[in-house]
Amino acid sequence: MTSFILTFVLLANIVFYRFYSDFLTIPVLFQTNNMGDLGSSITSLIEPVDLLMFVDIIILIWLYKKTAFL
Repeated sequence: MTSFILTFVLLANIVFYRFYSDFLTIPVLFQTNNMGDLGSSITSLIEPVDLLMFVDIIILIWLYKKTAFL
């Protein structure tokens, strides 16, 4: 769960940097009410290679399921 949250924050930082050329700060993280109208622009800023950041979570789930059966 922690890995997913941290990966999501890193992805948000990348998307934020692509749009504003500045890094995501903690106060901006808590301003989620401003994200309502940004859906289409967020999806246009995410590149397919960005989804590789979630590969570690898939591997961790696979390893967990593999060791759970042992």
